[in-house]
Amino acid sequence: MHLSWWEAEAWCRWAGRRLPFESEWEVAAVNASGRGFSWGDVWEWTASSFFPYEGFVSGPDAAYSQSGFGRTKVLRGGSRASPARLKSPRFRNFAPPEADALFCGFRSCAL
Repeated sequence: MHLSWWEAEAWCRWAGRRLPFESEWEVAAVNASGRGFSWGDVWEWTASSFFPYEGFVSGPDAAYSQSGFGRTKVLRGGSRASPARLKSPRFRNFAPPEADALFCGFRSCAL
């Protein structure tokens, strides 16, 4: 917990592994929960940079997410400190790769 994206990526390189892409993480969280996949204890870094999904329309606070497009990395999953309404395998969060004050960690994938 409290790991930056840079630290997660460095560990993966050291271990001969990689961070999952956002789409891989979501498929695992949505489809594999019945096979023991748990999520929601910490936000989890993905290999994906934060960009809008196709068809994106900004909400009332347009500057909130748009300011992070292309500059931040995607976090998925939620944490113990997240409000219940945000704990969904489909909710996207984002943070700069140097951020380490969040309740965040990571999973890795085989190469």
